[in-house]
Amino acid sequence: MTTAIVFGASGISGISLIDTLLEDPAKWTKIVAVSRRPPPQKSEKISHVSVDLLNSTPDEIAGSLVKGGAGNATHAFFFSYIAKENEDDLINTNYKLFSNSVEALYKGTTVQAFLLQTGYKYYGAFVGGDALQPYPWVENSGRSGKNFYYQQEDYLKAAAEKYNWKWVVARPNFITGVSLGNFMSIATTVALYAVACNELNTPFYFPGSKYSYNLQYDHSNAKNNAEFEVFALDNPKAANRAFNIQDGKPSSFAVLWPKIAKYFGIVLPDPVTEDVEVNRHKDVKTVHSVQKWAEENKDKFGGIIKKYNLDPQAYEHATWAFLDGATSRTWPDQGSLDAAREIGWNKSIDSYEDGYKAAFCDSCRRKKTRCDGVFPNKCSNCKDNCTYNDTEPKKMYKVSYVEELKATLAQCQALLDNSSISHNTDDSLKRKHSISTSDNSRTTDIIPSTDYCDLYDEELARNINGLYIPSDDVRTGNRNFGKASMRGLFERITFYTGMASDALTHQRRFDFWVEDWEKELSSNLDSHNTDYTDEDFGSDEVLYHLVDVYFRMVNVTLPLLNETRFKANIPSRKLEKEFGSVLLMVCALGAIFSGDKSFVIAEKEHLQFLAGFDYYKVARKKMKDFFITPATLEDVQALILLQVYVDQGVHTKSSWMIHACFGKPLLLKDEDIYLELPQPYGNEDAHGNMGVFYMSEMIKLCKIHGQVMQKVYKYRKSIDCDDHVLTMTDIASLHSKLHAWLDQMPDFLHICKDDNETDFIMQLRSNLRLAYYTIQIFMYKPFLPNPTLRNPSNFQFTSLLICANASRSIIGNCKEVVLKRNLNKIYVDSMMDWGML
Repeated sequence: MTTAIVFGASGISGISLIDTLLEDPAKWTKIVAVSRRPPPQKSEKISHVSVDLLNSTPDEIAGSLVKGGAGNATHAFFFSYIAKENEDDLINTNYKLFSNSVEALYKGTTVQAFLLQTGYKYYGAFVGGDALQPYPWVENSGRSGKNFYYQQEDYLKAAAEKYNWKWVVARPNFITGVSLGNFMSIATTVALYAVACNELNTPFYFPGSKYSYNLQYDHSNAKNNAEFEVFALDNPKAANRAFNIQDGKPSSFAVLWPKIAKYFGIVLPDPVTEDVEVNRHKDVKTVHSVQKWAEENKDKFGGIIKKYNLDPQAYEHATWAFLDGATSRTWPDQGSLDAAREIGWNKSIDSYEDGYKAAFCDSCRRKKTRCDGVFPNKCSNCKDNCTYNDTEPKKMYKVSYVEELKATLAQCQALLDNSSISHNTDDSLKRKHSISTSDNSRTTDIIPSTDYCDLYDEELARNINGLYIPSDDVRTGNRNFGKASMRGLFERITFYTGMASDALTHQRRFDFWVEDWEKELSSNLDSHNTDYTDEDFGSDEVLYHLVDVYFRMVNVTLPLLNETRFKANIPSRKLEKEFGSVLLMVCALGAIFSGDKSFVIAEKEHLQFLAGFDYYKVARKKMKDFFITPATLEDVQALILLQVYVDQGVHTKSSWMIHACFGKPLLLKDEDIYLELPQPYGNEDAHGNMGVFYMSEMIKLCKIHGQVMQKVYKYRKSIDCDDHVLTMTDIASLHSKLHAWLDQMPDFLHICKDDNETDFIMQLRSNLRLAYYTIQIFMYKPFLPNPTLRNPSNFQFTSLLICANASRSIIGNCKEVVLKRNLNKIYVDSMMDWGML
């Protein structure tokens, strides 16, 4: 059960390291990938963290790591690198990048082992001359000149001693591997060069001299490096040591270059390079500069990119200068593997077969098999063309599909034509379910859903008998389409339904109406003067059972009623108009959440949301008429419960919450209500008390939310033009109020805790978390940085960080509640169901 942090996770080395960790799932249970873009691997074990290692403080980086799940990490692998032209800038930038990361690990994680990958540059391999140490290079060779690897390794050793860490340094040479969008692999640049030479019919020259062509160089495949690095970091013999790592034996380009040419179907020029005089061990002698060749042919690369579906910036960002330098050295890049062999590393690979060739073929690379294809023919292993393409090329459409789409578009345009509408349309414009004018049936497009309250939408659409179908003599089309209904919409409705456009334009919706299915299920629904009878409530056994379900499943997060007092009043007050309405709605909700099929409507057993409809029907029929009768407290409670019941319909009324919080103008502001927050009453049980405390905390949050909406999102100017200008002080004040709410929360509801919480406590905390992070987003969303700005402010970056963290927290919270615990419909969110009041 080990967590690893990989810095530079989307680079060539980082990707290979993650691949290696994923191959041992029993040991590596979580991988925190730190990089600007996510790594390509798709695994639940991987958590991506995007953070600016250079410009963020160690505390900020530590916070991002902890939020990404790295708090209990024990292993860290560092591959991050920022290229700079100036050597001093290169040293300072990468030193800061590294030191920030090391300190962040100490502050935010439990890391015990750290691996740093540097390279043969440590030995002066990039400059030659006097900087070279005797070769083959060994790990304790002396230092010479400026080198940011020296600062990184020194800092690591000091930090490891200070923090009691184990460290390992790995030093590879020319790295072969692939990372889409990353061109820091010699194999990638060679492949781009070879493909272009083949397409442009230019000679595939070796850039360096004949002397360099025959020199022996070490090559380091990224996957082989990664396997060694994982092996070494947990090897006691490797503790606090540096190691060279390469494929096993050196190889000359005199061996590799012809194989590469053969793979891409290129005939090598003769001579492949020139035998020029070189100052051995000191010169970097380039004869046929690839960098110069690329500059001369840059206007011709567009066709190659299009033909092979390459990265649009492939030739622009290819490391041509690096390829020139790597192939033009007049000294052998060779390092000793004795130290690695000493600790038990015995693996060797073929630099061409397992390095260059594996990087050339996309299909083989994805399947981790050897490629035996010859460009552009098919490989016998993967049965696919051996091209250096994007692993997910763009999908093209068939000509027939495009033509059909054009014809469909033309017919749609004809529907909006002023002259007339052709009813002889193609089958592609016809509805999936034909319209019968004799029965006036309607159809519904199927929208896949897994929501509990969108029960069986697909089944309802296929089997329309699940809902009400009006008889022939019932007039349909009694809906008004509003002022925004344009002529084109009318014409489409006329075409699909057969209704006359005149009838549509002169219709007006009834001021109040009920759905057709509701009319059929409850005829003569409104009869407010009728008293309740014992038959309306059924047997006492069923009645008390439903009341128990209601208090167990609904009242816990919607504490409208005191359970003790309510049950005590049932025998004496159930026939009273006010109390009886509340009791019937309690029973209706209890029937829904009981899951008992005996409460659903006959022949509609699959519609659980209609359970308890008989109770609801009676309540609606006999409830007081509030247009002529003032409402009491119990009437208000009954109306709230009625709304909760209706919310459990075929489609959840999510728009209610949206209108209440973000849309409709307010009739009453929170500052106009002078009431104390709800408090527990009498000897309520533990669940009842928690529900009351939960509602109080939610009301406090809603008050802060209202202040955010009023100050940050004021939707119109004041009549007297005395408008308040939003300042940083206002945001700071709102931020302080939100954090003061967080600090003053009772421990059993605190959203930052998850200590052995029951499903009930989990649901309460999750609702509060969602509200808290939603308020954070709406507080800072207007201040997110504009991508067009060159120099965004620190506050804009802070706003982006807060909104991103809140979004991740909301997604993680929903994943835990909905997917893992399946709690999203067990309880009722009180604030959401009060949204219409």
